[in-house]
Amino acid sequence: MRRLATRFGHGHGQYAADAQGEWWFREAAVVQRLESRAATFDVAARKFRLWLQREVFPPMHRKAEND
Repeated sequence: MRRLATRFGHGHGQYAADAQGEWWFREAAVVQRLESRAATFDVAARKFRLWLQREVFPPMHRKAEND
């Protein structure tokens, strides 16, 4: 989380902490971090990124459009 926060400072609006101190990152920040990890031949990061992009984000986007 610190690496994401450093890379995407407050000015970019890519992350925030809620009242309980939990960190929340935008989809773009998470995907970009996983892409940089996958570029270093991190197979697990590549698989996780693909799973998020194919299985998790599309239903999330559809739900957001319907709300």
